[in-house]
Amino acid sequence: MLTIFLAVIATANLGQSYSIGKLEPMVGYRSFTPLHLNNRGTIVGVNSGSSPDRISLWRDGLHEPLPDLAGDQIVKGLNNKDAVALNVWSSAGGEALLYADGRYLPPLLSTSRASPNIVDLNDSGQVLVIANNTCSVWDGHRYHPIDATDLTYPIAINNSGLVCGVTRLFDPAKQLGFTWQNGEEIKPMGEGQGIGSGLSVLRLNDVGQILVEYNEKSYLWQKGQYQLVASAPHQAWAMNNRGQIIGHTNSADPFIIIEGQITPLARLLTNGENWVLQSVAAINDNGWIIGTGSWNGQRHGFLLKPVRLNVLLTESP
Repeated sequence: MLTIFLAVIATANLGQSYSIGKLEPMVGYRSFTPLHLNNRGTIVGVNSGSSPDRISLWRDGLHEPLPDLAGDQIVKGLNNKDAVALNVWSSAGGEALLYADGRYLPPLLSTSRASPNIVDLNDSGQVLVIANNTCSVWDGHRYHPIDATDLTYPIAINNSGLVCGVTRLFDPAKQLGFTWQNGEEIKPMGEGQGIGSGLSVLRLNDVGQILVEYNEKSYLWQKGQYQLVASAPHQAWAMNNRGQIIGHTNSADPFIIIEGQITPLARLLTNGENWVLQSVAAINDNGWIIGTGSWNGQRHGFLLKPVRLNVLLTESP
């Protein structure tokens, strides 16, 4: 006779339970703030508590510090090949840089007159950039212009080369969402379904879903249709390719949305003693979530991993 023992009552696919781990900073620093997470489990973030702050890649508890640069550094993205996009500004000007394979690549843009700005990057090496009021996609060889006016601001690019953002190109009095791909004309995401001028575009995934915010409500856009996913005080912030959405409320309290249900992440922790979750930054396709919180009263970054269902089959006499 077979007896089934459920070692952990949770379902990884539904993300009903999570284990939480503290993201320790580099030696000599007090805290590590995670910013981006990829499907390999690599995290890019900032180590704080010593001057100056230091950007590093975190993998399985080990840090790879990025070579220090003079000036203010802002991380803009991390792809699934562990390449990091960042902008650097100093009194001498600005640079838009990529870090890959342990080194900085030659600057995509460098200017003392205008601030170059990397916005995002994908796994194919395409980089979304803005310079001199022109937004473009760099493919490793040349720039493909999206719009040469200051009316358009791109937000993200996915692995199909789809770009989304906001624009006033169609009507200077209206800020609308847009999509663009492979040299085509900019297309409006459209109004209606409770959406009007003034929306904010937040995230884009590889399925072509776009997360937007309008009038204190969060919507998921796909193929011209908007679906309401959260209302104030809940604000969606990030999503993965599986349709899992994370966010926070006006008073922090991070949550996850799966199949339309909003659940505070704190309720799903299997080992959350001494933790107060404060914010979330990203979720990957494995369901891993990064963010920051308070552990025993001290600020720390965290990594949540779905608890898996362990089924043990034993033979009974």
